[in-house]
Amino acid sequence: NGKIGLSIYFFMLGRSTRNSEILSIAEHILMDVYNTLGNFIIPTNFQNGLSGIAWGLCHLIKNDYVEGDPDEILIDVDHQIISYWNANKETLPVDLRLGLLGYLAYYTSRLEISQGHAKSVNQNIHTRVVSEIINRIGQLVEEEKFQHREPELFTLYWDLPLLLILLAKA
Repeated sequence: NGKIGLSIYFFMLGRSTRNSEILSIAEHILMDVYNTLGNFIIPTNFQNGLSGIAWGLCHLIKNDYVEGDPDEILIDVDHQIISYWNANKETLPVDLRLGLLGYLAYYTSRLEISQGHAKSVNQNIHTRVVSEIINRIGQLVEEEKFQHREPELFTLYWDLPLLLILLAKA
C-alpha cells in the first residue's frame, strides 16, 4: 500500500514505455517517500510501514530502477525495524501484512541485494534476523498456531504459499 507501490508502478511503466516524464514522476514519488521517513512515526509492518517501504527500495535497487547503497540508504530504517523486531518477536503473527512473513520478505530481499558486496556487519545482522524469523515460524507451526489450511475464499495473503516462497528465497 502507499506511495512506494505507486513509485514502483511508475518506474515499471516508465521503463516499459520509455517515457521520461513517467520516470520523473516515479522519482518524485520516491523522493517524497524517502523524505517522509524521518518526519513521521511510521509502523514497522509490511503493509503500511517501514519494512514494506524498505522492501520497495530494495526492489527498485535490485531491478536497476535506482542506484544506491542499501547499507547507507536504509541504516535508520534497519535500526527501527530491528529494534521493533527484538521487542516484539514473541507476539507477532505469521502473516505477511503485519507479521513475521513481512519481515522475512524484507530481510531476504535485503540479503539478496547485499550479495556481491563485501561481507558486512549489516549482512551478518540480517542473516541472523532471517534465521530467527524462520525459527520463530517453525515454533509457531509446531505449536499449531499457523494457518496452513487453504482459505475458503481466494486470497493473495494465504500464509502457507507465501512462507514456502520466502523459505525458498532464504
